[in-house]
Amino acid sequence: MIIEKPIPDTPMVIFKNNVVKPQNSMFLILAIVLHLASFGQEDHYLSFDGINDYIALPISYTGTNAVPVVSVEAWVRTTFSGGGYNSNWAIIDFDRSEFYDLFVRGDNGRVGFSTYSTPGGINDFYGNLSVNDGQWHHIAAVYNGVDKLIYVDGILDASVANPHGGNPLGQSTTRFGFIGDGSEASTYNAGKNDIFYEGDISEVRIWNRALGANELGANRFPGAINGMENGLFAYYTFNNGLANDSGPNGFDGGIFDNPVFNSTNGVPMTNPGGGASLWSGAGNDIFYSTGNVAIGRTSIPSGYALAVDGNIRTREVKVDQDTWPDYVFSENHDLPTLEDIQKHIQEKGHLPNIPSAQEVEANGVELGEMNRLLLEKIEEQMLYILQLHAEMNVLKKGIEKINHQK
Repeated sequence: MIIEKPIPDTPMVIFKNNVVKPQNSMFLILAIVLHLASFGQEDHYLSFDGINDYIALPISYTGTNAVPVVSVEAWVRTTFSGGGYNSNWAIIDFDRSEFYDLFVRGDNGRVGFSTYSTPGGINDFYGNLSVNDGQWHHIAAVYNGVDKLIYVDGILDASVANPHGGNPLGQSTTRFGFIGDGSEASTYNAGKNDIFYEGDISEVRIWNRALGANELGANRFPGAINGMENGLFAYYTFNNGLANDSGPNGFDGGIFDNPVFNSTNGVPMTNPGGGASLWSGAGNDIFYSTGNVAIGRTSIPSGYALAVDGNIRTREVKVDQDTWPDYVFSENHDLPTLEDIQKHIQEKGHLPNIPSAQEVEANGVELGEMNRLLLEKIEEQMLYILQLHAEMNVLKKGIEKINHQK
């Protein structure tokens, strides 16, 4: 991969571990590539009309204590309001009176997470933030075996302590799941509530483990997972308008009554709380408009556009360089004597104009500048060799002359 010419006079970049520090911001483009590999714009989503659209899942839970822990996530966008609390069911439902249900309330737009355990019965639990504002929101709910938590846009919105006395979720019956409707199904695509969701849904994820706050903070970005993560139970991106499972289990869902597939105006790369995107696009290109980037670390040293704590692997790196050591071969170049170089090495322990080991350890290596200095030394060595070659030829001719006079 060749990284093209950077914008002039932009900050430099630092990499920790195998420290490399280019002179300018050419690696900002590399940061964008790395960022997009994990956090791409997600334009694949389904629009549900609130009349009859839904997805039937070939996933079921059976029996008391069937669900010790669970995490569910989805990107949603809706403007539905003015109904009852259950008028806009459901995002992911396995029957609130049997297992669990993640939904957006139809009256006030808050996120709901209802669960059932034996003993204990139903626990209806709601967040504080309304998400029916017509903007995309990442919503998530977690039952960690003790507490229940709701996250909105990667931030904890509400929690309730030990609502089920530490018991797993589930009743003795069987329930199959639905996206976009409530479940009463004891077999695949069987009984539904026929209370349909009105709005858009993307990136639905079901986990059989309790996700932590850091994971859910990262998961607010679309495409943040690759489908092979530990504990991932089912994963629906709706790519190409299908409900295929991109997770490890192949739980492909069935789409009914034609929710509309969309490939524009999808889930943006937003800040927590729905802030404006830092990215812009033109055609298939994407641009970073402001700010700096950190990967694998939580701070960026002053003056740098990109900070990476880790290694970077690529096929090629191109560094734009304003100065190149052709000047070594000019008549004005002040070539140091070998005696001066020897003295510098004895005193400093390294070549002139080359950073010491201590300086490299503390400050890293400026990739373009170091290549310039190394080539400068190589070209100066060539001049020394040529000088020695000329001196050797003079000596050789002198020896030949002496031998010829004998």
